[in-house]
Amino acid sequence: MSASANKSKVQEGKGRRSPTRPLRREAPPRATLVRAVVAFLPTVAVVVAALLTAGGCGGNSGSQSAGPIGGPPQAELDNLDVAMQFFDQLEVPPNIEEAPDIDPARIRAQVMYHLDRWVDQQPPDDGWIVDPLVRRLPRALRASAGVDELTTMRFGLQDVHSLQEASWHRALSEWVTQRHRDEDFGYLIAQAGPVSATDRDKLASALRALDPSLDKSSAPALASALRLFDWTVRSIQLEPLLPYPKDVVGPQPDANPSALEAITPPPARAIPGPGYQRFPWQVLLYGRGDAWERARAFVLLCRQQGIDAVVLGFDTADPPQPWVAAVMIAGKLYLFDTALGLPLPGPGGVGILTLDQAIADPGVLRQLDIPAEGDGEPLVYPVQADDLSHVVALVEATPQSLSQRMRVLERSLAGDRRVVLTTSPSKLARTLADAEGVQSVRLWNVPFETIMYRSALAERVKTDREAALAFYATEGPLSRFNSLVIGRQRQLRGAMEVEEADRGAIGYFMDARISDAQINQIATSPELQNFLGITESLPSDEASRQQALAMITADYFRIKRTAGFWLGQVHFEQRHYHDAKYWFEKTREAEPHGWWEPGARYNLARAHELLGDVSRATELYRGDDSPQRHGNLLRARLLQSESQPPAASDDAVSDDAASDDAASDDAASDDAASDDAPPDDAASDDAASAD
Repeated sequence: MSASANKSKVQEGKGRRSPTRPLRREAPPRATLVRAVVAFLPTVAVVVAALLTAGGCGGNSGSQSAGPIGGPPQAELDNLDVAMQFFDQLEVPPNIEEAPDIDPARIRAQVMYHLDRWVDQQPPDDGWIVDPLVRRLPRALRASAGVDELTTMRFGLQDVHSLQEASWHRALSEWVTQRHRDEDFGYLIAQAGPVSATDRDKLASALRALDPSLDKSSAPALASALRLFDWTVRSIQLEPLLPYPKDVVGPQPDANPSALEAITPPPARAIPGPGYQRFPWQVLLYGRGDAWERARAFVLLCRQQGIDAVVLGFDTADPPQPWVAAVMIAGKLYLFDTALGLPLPGPGGVGILTLDQAIADPGVLRQLDIPAEGDGEPLVYPVQADDLSHVVALVEATPQSLSQRMRVLERSLAGDRRVVLTTSPSKLARTLADAEGVQSVRLWNVPFETIMYRSALAERVKTDREAALAFYATEGPLSRFNSLVIGRQRQLRGAMEVEEADRGAIGYFMDARISDAQINQIATSPELQNFLGITESLPSDEASRQQALAMITADYFRIKRTAGFWLGQVHFEQRHYHDAKYWFEKTREAEPHGWWEPGARYNLARAHELLGDVSRATELYRGDDSPQRHGNLLRARLLQSESQPPAASDDAVSDDAASDDAASDDAASDDAASDDAPPDDAASDDAASAD
């Protein structure tokens, strides 16, 4: 065992919990702990307001910046500096106890106000033009909010959300690509043969050995894309991909084309459909998304790292049907299937498949078929040879990323604030011209449909009680600042451990896990209801009151289960695979058919892989019935057929891992290592055994 691994062994327990001997911390006072869990408990009406301020409207019209309030004297700081200082307040509440007093809408208004004052002083970008591909959008999308404001030099609500979204993607992509988790790609490294023990990026070296077209600059880029894709698959649980709504309002299919274009699209009527139900920042925050939403998240992560990425689809339908995400590296498009949760394997199962390889030998896709077992049906990969002659590249873009004002802002952000805010679809189209097999390039409809859908949903929940209740049930716990949300933000930024001024993801997630007994008391204890500050917001009639209390109780349980699952993800990232296994198992036990069962099962299997228990990992993959079943069966087959490198363990991590963990362990405190800390002494036994 190396010295660094020994150091990690000695420091076991600092910032980590042992499943067999949990470390405990002194429980904070009951009031502090309960307030830390929710910090703010929204009613349905407040959730509706949160939706409206969370990017419900796609454009900037109607969004007004306020006059200046608190903050540094304007004479001392540039308006851009002031705007960014207000922007920081959207994510980093100075204290969880103060979170209820934070008014995100007011802060966003200040960001807009100071950005407007700043941009007034900036010279125009004479080289900027509206991207020509915008003209090829369907008429209904060209008329959607924001598309007519590309030249507007005034910042709006969606601009602030886009800035925060890009900031998250930037921070996340940085720490994911820098950590070099080579053990996640053992099968690729094994295919490449022996790799030098002194090679810091073993994955990049393996990719070069597998693909001679890659060089010392392109191989690391592909390795980064692989790491970002793997994080996306592990961290964004795959949801079912809905069919595109078929119903129409207005002219029937035999009407003339101009009349058909006038039909209000389903997203604009708040009808759920594929890929457009959540903004990318919501996909990251909620940790859930369908295959298209996963693909969009992956593309945006790649963009922050300067990697050209698109979604490939087939123009045999209108709009084109997305197929896979693809990254353009060394003149080739490497294929990543977000529905399978796998990079597509190259010929003979070796390396990563490129589009030109698939076109040259379409039979390579048949290695993705799963034969029938017993009375079951075979799983056939849904792409045939004929489809490959109709490949179109779909470019992810929004009105914000196509606007002149965001281009000016992007060029002015430097240092730690540097972030990619815009894209140039036509420039990317010229790059893709070198890739074999792409017939055309167009803007992807989904980002524009997302804006339409969220705007329409915001309007619907104002008047449709059932829609409001459904929204509350799915998004309520993550709609405002609370321990769970702040912990997730820290997780996305790689701030896992407790530090002096920050509880880190682990600390906040642990705070979110109060005892089941306390949660169950919410519905029956007027004293607890009053303490939580929900008494005045409860309905007066008994039936509605009990319904509201049931929803609030369900929220607490969902917060607790979600925090447990995300604790497993945090420990997995830290290479604490035994601890990760503990939390994933706990998540499945607490709710065998719950929200997080598919993600917990998949991540548990990944932990077993890295602990060397291939048999258990294979069993978990083969027993899966989630939307990712096809991909998990392929992964099980891969495990059985490929030789694996020595298993990773918590006691024998790589030198790279040990140095990362040692840095965080040194800063951690025993507070982070506790399990379900009791809210008070009387509840300690219950808390210790709470799910």
